[in-house]
Order: sequence, then C-alpha cells, then structure tokens
Amino acid sequence: MKKAILGAVVGLSLLGFSATGLTNNVQASTRVTSVKYKNIKDTTVHVAKGTMYSTTKLSKVSHYAKNYKYTSFKRTEQATIKKSNGKKYVYQYVKSGSVKGWIWHSYVKNGKAPKRPNVVLKTTNMKDAKVHVASGTMYTTAKLSKVAHYGKNYKYTTFTKTEQASVRKSNGKTYTYQYIKSGSVKGWIWSGYVKAGNAPRSFSSYNLAFQDYAQGTGLGGVYGTPILEGFDDMGNELIYNYNEDVANSTSSINKNITAFQNIYNLFKGRFSKSQQTHLSAMITKVRALPTSSDDDIYEVQEQLVEISQAMGEVIETF
Repeated sequence: MKKAILGAVVGLSLLGFSATGLTNNVQASTRVTSVKYKNIKDTTVHVAKGTMYSTTKLSKVSHYAKNYKYTSFKRTEQATIKKSNGKKYVYQYVKSGSVKGWIWHSYVKNGKAPKRPNVVLKTTNMKDAKVHVASGTMYTTAKLSKVAHYGKNYKYTTFTKTEQASVRKSNGKTYTYQYIKSGSVKGWIWSGYVKAGNAPRSFSSYNLAFQDYAQGTGLGGVYGTPILEGFDDMGNELIYNYNEDVANSTSSINKNITAFQNIYNLFKGRFSKSQQTHLSAMITKVRALPTSSDDDIYEVQEQLVEISQAMGEVIETF
C-alpha cells in the first residue's frame, strides 16, 4: 500500500503537479484581473446579505452584511471587476460611519434600511387605576407595530390603566408603555402621556355651566350672555367684559358673588394650589365687605372686577 501511494505522488511530480499547485490553481481561477471604476450619485441604500470587502481586489473581508440589515448606507462608487475566469461582476462601495466596503451590486437595495423590530422585554399586571391622556399614539399590541388610536382625540375620556410593558425600540433604548382602555377604545401608549385621575370635562360642558351662572349677573357682559368658543374666549370675557354696574344692590351683589363662587368651584380641580388659595381668599374678602352705602357698593364692585380679571387670566390658559 505504501508503495502504491508513493508511486502516485511520484507520478504527479513527474507530470509537474503538486498539492500546493492544485490549490493555487483554484485560487487563481477567481482572482481579479482588471477593475473599471465608475462614479455614481450618492444614494441611500441597505443590505441584508453578502460579503463586504475592503478593496476591489476582493482579497480581504471587512464585514458581513447580515450583521447590518437595519443600517442605512450611502452608495458612492461602482466597479466592474473582471476575474480570471473571464466573467465580469459589478460591485458597489457602501459606507455608514466606520462600516464600509465593496459588495456585489445585487445585494444592494435602494432606500433606507428597515427599522429594527421592537422587543417586548417584560409585561406586568398593574392595579386598575383611572387615567387620562391628551396626546400620544395608542398601539394594538406592545410591539407597537399597528396604530389603534391617537390620544388627542380622547382628551376628555377617562381610561382604566391595567398593564405595563418594557419595550426596547429600534434605537436600542427601553421605554415603558401602559395598556389603557375605555369601552372599545384601548391600546398601549407611552407612560409619559398617561396622567392619573379622571379626564377633564370638555369645554362645552364647562360652557353650559358658565352660561347658567352668568344669567342676570355682570358675567353676562354689557350686551347679554356672550357666545364662547373656547377657554380663551371665556377668559377674555372675564378679564375685559365683566359689567360691574349690574351689582348695584345687596341682593345683586350677593348674586354676583355666588356666580363667582360657582365658577371657582367649577374650575377648582384645574386650578393650582396657589391659584385656589388666592382666588378663594378674594371671594371670602368680598363677602365680608359692607354694602350699606354707595361707597360700600362701589368698593365691592371694584373687588368683583378684580376677581373676574384674576379668574379670567387663569381660565384663558386652559
């Protein structure tokens, strides 16, 4: 057997072959023999597979595209490479920061790379709590792939918060999302948009109450109860159009004070603690003023104007 093997080796040697020679011939069959470059317009592209080489000699691998399928590259050059097998291949140069190289053109796709999918790291049940939202996007699942609703459309809706999830998004950062529901309106929304407590009333409900309190008082303005379209209108009405002349007797003064007290109670939940303290003190003060003389009534009227202006300056910001 040993003689047979030795004879085979000797025979190959006589013919001019060797093990090394065979390997070199295989490599030589695919070596680059010529390169023709072409400048192309910079274009945003992405890749998902293929090998990236450091030069057009294609002798040194720089990266594997499968590791960068969520990376957007700039395509800047193109080269037609002829190999020793006689075939021509088109390669393109792509780069994104320090990641760059030459890759076969059929692996290069136009446009930005797809976003890395969101990953739900952990989901936990929460104690049911009443909450509300005024902005943000609600999604059908914690993977955040499909929009269910927009928070801006439900600013006067009270939801129940029941679950919480940690989600790692495509940018690599982790965010907390919460599941909220109110009847058929439900979804996952970023926790930063979720506020504790019941939703505020709509302007229309506030306006109905305001109009009711304004009847027969200085809040009705000089020309009767105004048509209001928003909190800014309501605030301006209080600041500029309160008609103090209506409060010209003890009974009418008391009616005006009661109207301001009702408006204070209406908005109390939306006033800050300092605003509550200030406005409540103003109403208490005017209640204690005498109304037996014209001078007394004039003083009360002045105080009522100040209350109206102070309330208006706060309400117009809602």
